[in-house]
Amino acid sequence: MTKLLFVAAGGAVGSVLRYALAGWSQKLVPTTFPIGTLVVNVLVACRSVC
Repeated sequence: MTKLLFVAAGGAVGSVLRYALAGWSQKLVPTTFPIGTLVVNVLVACRSVC
């Protein structure tokens, strides 16, 4: 049960950070294109490959 709580907490923290980073990058580059989503996905892909 403890492992499940740690996984849930990690998922919650990760999703909040992903949301915050996407929002921040979208404000930095004001456009109708979802640049925030692109930035987050590229960063996660680079982290997974490197």
